[in-house]
Amino acid sequence: MFERVDMASNEQISITINDQPVEVDPGTTILEAVKQLGLSIPTLCALPTLPSNGACRLCMVEVEDEPYLQAACTYRINHPTSVATHTPHILDSRRMTMELLMTRCLNNKEPYTGDERFQQLAYELGIRHPRFTASDTSAPIDNSSPAVRFNANACIQCGLCVSACGDMQQVYAISMNGKGVHQQVQPGLNRLLNETECTACGQCSVVCPTGAFVEQDHTSDVLNALGDRDKMVIAVISPSVSSAMALEFGMDSKAEVSGKLVHVLKQIGFDMVFSATVGHDLLALETAFELRSRMESGQNLPLIISSCPALVKQVEHQFPDLLPHLSANRSPAQMFGRVLKTYYSERLERDASEVIVVQITPCLAGKYERQRHELEGVDIVITSRELTRLLRSASGYALHTLSDVPFDTPFNDLSGSGVLSEVSGGTMEAILRTFFELKSGTELQQIEFDALRHVQPLREAEITVDDETLQVAVAYDLGHGNTILQRIQDDQTAYHLVEIMACPGGCVGGGGQPEFGTPESIQTMAELMYEMDQELDIRKPRKNPSVNQIYENVLKMPSGAQSQALLQTTFTERGRY
Repeated sequence: MFERVDMASNEQISITINDQPVEVDPGTTILEAVKQLGLSIPTLCALPTLPSNGACRLCMVEVEDEPYLQAACTYRINHPTSVATHTPHILDSRRMTMELLMTRCLNNKEPYTGDERFQQLAYELGIRHPRFTASDTSAPIDNSSPAVRFNANACIQCGLCVSACGDMQQVYAISMNGKGVHQQVQPGLNRLLNETECTACGQCSVVCPTGAFVEQDHTSDVLNALGDRDKMVIAVISPSVSSAMALEFGMDSKAEVSGKLVHVLKQIGFDMVFSATVGHDLLALETAFELRSRMESGQNLPLIISSCPALVKQVEHQFPDLLPHLSANRSPAQMFGRVLKTYYSERLERDASEVIVVQITPCLAGKYERQRHELEGVDIVITSRELTRLLRSASGYALHTLSDVPFDTPFNDLSGSGVLSEVSGGTMEAILRTFFELKSGTELQQIEFDALRHVQPLREAEITVDDETLQVAVAYDLGHGNTILQRIQDDQTAYHLVEIMACPGGCVGGGGQPEFGTPESIQTMAELMYEMDQELDIRKPRKNPSVNQIYENVLKMPSGAQSQALLQTTFTERGRY
C-alpha cells in the first residue's frame, strides 16, 4: 500500500527501524532511512540519481500495519511507523526472489566479467544454484554496436538500463517490451543497437548489475598490437582513468598514480605513453580561435563544443538543424592521435598505419567514434574497466609497489586546463582562458571561472572579462543537454558558447568507468580536478610547451591550414528510427 506524501510538512517524523529510533523528513524512502542508521538492504534496481521502480523486489521489508512486504526503495514515509529489515520471513523472501531472478539468466553462456553486483549478491545470500529451470531458449547476442554488447540472456529486467537511457539521457534506444513472463529489455522497436539512436554513451553498461550490457572488449587487440614488432604502440591516458585505477587497486582516490601507470604500461610493452591532457589543450586552443572567428562574423552562434562524441551523435540524430553550430574540431583524442601519427611517421620514416595509438579513457563512446569513417586518429580504445583487466592479466605487478615513470617527451607537459577538461564545465573554462586573452591581447590574471564550477547538471552564466561578455551554458547528461539544445533550436537563447557532456559530471563519470557517478563521487572528482589545476605550474593551453611544440613541428599555427586538415572534421545528419 502506497500512501500520499504531504510534502508541504517540514516536521521530521519519528520511526523505528529494527527497534532503533530515527528521525526522517517527510517523503523519505525506507531505503534512505535505513542508510541513515548505517544499515544496508540488498537491491539491484535502486541508484541515487535514477528513479526507483521497485522492480527487483530484493529490498522488501516489513512495515507496521501493512499486510504485505513493501519495497524499501519506493515506500515513502509520511507518518510514524515501525520497520523491520532482516526477519526470517524477509530473508526467505529475498532468497526466493534471488533464485527466480537467477532463473532468468540460466540460458546465459557468456562468462561474467567479475564486477557484477548480481553475482556478488547471490553469493552473499548463500545461493549457488537456483532450484528452478529455464523455460525459454537462448536469445542471440547483439554485437552490432562498436561500443556496447547486449546479452539478453543475462538480463533480469531490473529496468536500470531503460531508466539510464530514457530518464537520464533521453535517448530512448532501450525499452521494456512485453508483459509478465514475456517481458524483456530490447533496443528500440526490437532492432539491433546500431540501428537505433544509441549514442554509445555506455551508461547502460555502468548501471547494469548482471553484465547484460557491457563494453565491447578490445584488450586482445591491444595485446596483438603489442606483440607485433613492426608496430610502434603508443598509449594516451585520460586523467580521470588514473583516479579510477587508484580505487580499483585499493589506493586512495587522490593518490597520484599516473607515473605508476606509465611504468606498468611500459612493462607490458607500450613504446611510448602520453597524457590525454595535451589533446584537451589542443581542442581548447583551436576552439578559442574558432569562437573568436564566429563572434566576429556573428554566424552559427552559439558555438557548441564538440569534444564529446556521444553528444555529437545525439545532435546528428535528434537535432540535425544544429549541426552548423557544432565546433568543426575533432575530439581531443582524435586530435592528439592525428598529431602523434603524423609526428612519428614523419620522423621515423614509417607509414602512419604502423603507428598504433591506444586511447585509454573513461569514455565508452570513444569506441564508436574510432570507427567513424572520417576519423583515423585512434586505432584502439579501451576503457578504465578494460585497463583494470589488462593490467591484472598482462602485468602481474601490484600498482602501489611500482616507482613513478614520467610521460614521454616531447609531449610530456601537463596543464591545469587539460586536467579540468575531464569535469563538466572544465573544457569551457579552458577555452575561456584562451579566448579572453585573444580578444584583449593581454594576459588574463584571474583564470578561474567560479560560475562554471558547480555540480548541478545544468548551469547558465554570464561571463564578463574587461569589456567582453559571453552568455554560456553548461550541462552534463544528455537529458539536461537536450534542454539546452531545444532552447537553441527554438531560438530562445542568446548563448555564445555551450558545453554538453553526455555522462554524469563529465568524463569523470564516463560509461567506461567502474562505478556509476553519484552526486557525492562527482563532487569528489570535480574537487580533485580543481586541486590538480591549482597545483600545476602550467594552467593555460597556450602556455603548455608540449602544445607549442606541436604547433612548431606539425601544425604551424592555430586555426591554420594544417590544423584544419588534421584537426577538423564534418558531421552527418543520421535521421530518426
